Amino acid sequence: MVFLIGFITGAFLFILTYGVNVLDVTNDGWIFRVSDVDLHQHYIGWCHFRNSPWFFPLGLMDSLSYPYKMSILWTDSIPLLAIVFKLFRDYLPETFQYFGLYGFFSFSLTGGTAALLIYKLCRNPLFAVLSVPFIAESFAMLQRMFYHTSLTAHYLIIIPLLFFLDDSFRWSLKKKCCVWGAYFFIAVMLHPYLWAMGAVIAFFTFIYEIIHINTLIPALITGTASALLTYLGLFITGAFYGNVEVSYSLVGYSSNLNTFINSLDMGRLLRGLPLQNPNQYEGFAYLGLGGLILLLFSVFYYAFNRRNAEKPDHRHLIFILCPVFFLMSVFPDITFNSLLLFRIKIPASLEMILGVFRSNGRFIWPAMILLIAAAVTLISITSKSTHIPAVFLVLCLSIQFFDMSTLIASKREKFIPIGKQWNLDLENEALASKLSDYEHIVIVPDDISLTEKIAFFAYKYGLTVNRFYFARNIDREIEKTINDYHSECSAGNAPGNVIFVFDEPSMASWKISTGLHFYDLTGTIVGLKDPLPLPEL
Repeated sequence: MVFLIGFITGAFLFILTYGVNVLDVTNDGWIFRVSDVDLHQHYIGWCHFRNSPWFFPLGLMDSLSYPYKMSILWTDSIPLLAIVFKLFRDYLPETFQYFGLYGFFSFSLTGGTAALLIYKLCRNPLFAVLSVPFIAESFAMLQRMFYHTSLTAHYLIIIPLLFFLDDSFRWSLKKKCCVWGAYFFIAVMLHPYLWAMGAVIAFFTFIYEIIHINTLIPALITGTASALLTYLGLFITGAFYGNVEVSYSLVGYSSNLNTFINSLDMGRLLRGLPLQNPNQYEGFAYLGLGGLILLLFSVFYYAFNRRNAEKPDHRHLIFILCPVFFLMSVFPDITFNSLLLFRIKIPASLEMILGVFRSNGRFIWPAMILLIAAAVTLISITSKSTHIPAVFLVLCLSIQFFDMSTLIASKREKFIPIGKQWNLDLENEALASKLSDYEHIVIVPDDISLTEKIAFFAYKYGLTVNRFYFARNIDREIEKTINDYHSECSAGNAPGNVIFVFDEPSMASWKISTGLHFYDLTGTIVGLKDPLPLPEL
């Protein structure tokens, strides 16, 4: 019942903030109404993956990086859902987006699991339900929703905490392998960062199990099963395919020490504080003024009443993870406001391993969730009354919603109105009449805004493009392809099935040497082997 009420609360909060238009799977207008390249990237990645032929591994496609294959993982299109829905592509409507539903269930499942988490810690269903909005509609959740949408599945952080609280060390070995393995398989196919947070919690759980039952074997077998299913999930998505370029630097993407009190001007009541560098937005975890008051009050309340408090038990060991995740998120550059206090030197070999998760500021989210859980737990184990703490929780919630009211209003203004389709410059009558003659589009300049519009045009008309905005790039291969095309055109062998796209600077050298016909189609410059009945540039 606690889970269900939390689930419904999360669902209500989502609809209150984002409305119901985003839940219509046939409505992609709201995606284009939002001027965010990341959201466009995720949707267009799904569109091309949906139409791309099946490859092995299943998560590969070639229509966004032709002639090279790339993984759906690198467009952040939520690989698990992309692969599942592609299986049914012949039965889906022509326009189909699942990002609104994903956001809805992120709120709902986070609400449900958050309620369970608090209930297991304090055994008070009222406290559990009242705590849900602090976690299900946190400032961090609102920051990421429909920006880095796949990262909003915060229930994937809470679920392994629930495994620990459920005394998973008492499970049968078969159940442990199946449950943990399934969790890691799903988590890594939704987002690897959420998988990594779960892996830290699992490691803590396995250490506790080893100490408690005084044997290594069950934890080792469970960990091996989890690792194998993680590898399987990554393999299916195509994560190991291709020559993608990976940055292993940890510098710049950490949390600031002010993260819990820094609203970044998203709150209504507390002014934002400076960051040491702009990329520290990755470690944003403002608790909200209501959350901060709740936390401070709980600490003082416990300090003055600890003699009457219940004794902590093994459940409360989970809070050890709060400083662990905090330290993981703030290193190697320890910063406060705009100041770099000091830098922890990391051996190059270790940085290559840790740098796979270079946006380590994101690891602050489990600490944020645990702080709220700790605050409610402290009040619960200290107070013999339910009514007064419940009234105080309601007061903190009221302050919290007032603090985020401006942010919620901005989300409603952005997402609730019906959106519009993009105006695609290449939809020109002269070109449209010959589109059946073309198979590929080669985008010469590296311009994200131009690339996304051309890529969506290519999806609508069944064409491929040579470049796109990927989380891991293949710039060397893209430049090689462009240079090969330039050489062919310069030798008088321009392909007749390719539309070349330029901006003015990139057109200059091609216009001199290739013999292509160049046209300005409402701001987008194209080069073609065969002429169109239009004025040439």
